[in-house]
Amino acid sequence: MMKQILIFILTIGASILFSLHLNAQKSEVCIHVGYGNATFDYNATKFIFTDYKDFGQFYSIGLRYYRTPKGDMLSFNTGLDYDRRIEVFYNSFTAKFGYLRIPLGLDLTIGKKFQFIAGGGGSASYLISHSDISKYLNRFQLGVYFNLGIAYQIAEKYHISLIYKRTLDMIASIKYPRHSPGGAPYSEETFGQDSYISLCLR
Repeated sequence: MMKQILIFILTIGASILFSLHLNAQKSEVCIHVGYGNATFDYNATKFIFTDYKDFGQFYSIGLRYYRTPKGDMLSFNTGLDYDRRIEVFYNSFTAKFGYLRIPLGLDLTIGKKFQFIAGGGGSASYLISHSDISKYLNRFQLGVYFNLGIAYQIAEKYHISLIYKRTLDMIASIKYPRHSPGGAPYSEETFGQDSYISLCLR
């Protein structure tokens, strides 16, 4: 799985770099803020709502850079985000995690004045702050995401969008060492997941 994720991220990155050398490109910068839910799970992907009390809170703020071949519906994007996860664990302890995240993605945009946006990609992030809950935290993280949303062209050079985003960590956020009843050691792994709404001025 890790090999496929790395190949995917490298492919998106190479596509973005290649697009920079094409003629008739449109460049845009987006300032965005996001809010929703986050959770850590041991086994499977959960369907989490964007504002549901049983899950933790998620906040995001950042900049995105978009590169679009003129007349094309596909946009390559990257940027830098600060993401914050707040989670209440089983022992009622509230933990906070702050990440710097670099996304690499591809968006399909349909429409002129009103637009429909669908896309996805990969990301690399680093844990820069956290509650001291465990010495087994993994600071480096790779993940994947997808997004769906709508946008409105305010003026020739500006548009605003409202995007639903879903992210999944591909590397365990926390690895707890455990032992089976027979004494064999194993790791109990938790993976972070986010579901949120992002408002972007581009």
